[in-house]
Amino acid sequence: MQRRGQGFPHLSWPGDRHSSTSNKKENIMGKYFLAWLCGVPAFLLVLIYLFVH
Repeated sequence: MQRRGQGFPHLSWPGDRHSSTSNKKENIMGKYFLAWLCGVPAFLLVLIYLFVH
């Protein structure tokens, strides 16, 4: 089964207007959330985020 958008990159799907931007942001926030769940202090995550971005 072919996933949506793999075979036809020129086609867009309804609701996918800002999918690349939102997916990127969700991916970044997901990494920091996972680190927070693993016990990294929030202030340290904020400092890392500000330094890297």
